[in-house]
Amino acid sequence: MRTLWMVNAGDVAAGVEHASAALQSLPSKDQIRPIIALGKEVLGAVPAPQISKPAVIEFRECLELTGAG
Repeated sequence: MRTLWMVNAGDVAAGVEHASAALQSLPSKDQIRPIIALGKEVLGAVPAPQISKPAVIEFRECLELTGAG
């Protein structure tokens, strides 16, 4: 939930980078529905003007690679 707090506090790049690193550090067998749901929640908290930032795009792609996209 730290990542969601970071994004909501305005530190979008750090928040999505943290979320991306956390997701990528998990073996694929541990990338389960509740984890992916948290990732989607983080992505959903990104303000519209920042959705095209490189860190956000990378995190979105990371989620898509898990099959969550």
